[in-house]
Order: sequence, then C-alpha cells, then structure tokens
Amino acid sequence: QPLRAYLGSRARHFNEVLAVQAGLNPRCALVRFGLDGLTTASDGFHPGDAAYSAWAEALAGHVRHTATTFGGDDP
Repeated sequence: QPLRAYLGSRARHFNEVLAVQAGLNPRCALVRFGLDGLTTASDGFHPGDAAYSAWAEALAGHVRHTATTFGGDDP
C-alpha cells in the first residue's frame, strides 16, 4: 500500500473500458471470473496457481458454450 491500491484501481478501470469495447463487437467476449484472497500468489497481488486454474476453466466453459451455441462440433 498505497501502490497496491492504486494498481488495483487502475486494473478495475481498464476492465471497465475493456468490457465496453468488447460489448461493441459481437465477435468479442469478455470472460469474467472471480478472484479472492485464496487465489492470489504469496505477494497478495498477482494471480496464484488456483487463479490460473479458475481462469482456464472459465475460458474453456466459454469456448464450449460458444461452440455449442453457434453450431460447432462438441469439443
């Protein structure tokens, strides 16, 4: 602190801008997933192993859903 708070605030701002931009393009999606204190690295800021696993699961679920929704073969 205070650098951690500032960087967290900037990251949230960038995510908000990214969500708006992704919403303007029907071929683009922003896949969100939750992080909590248990999924960060020992520094309390960067993602830890559990966060990368959650991220991969969220992306895989989105890809499966998109493939099914738009007529692709079941992956």
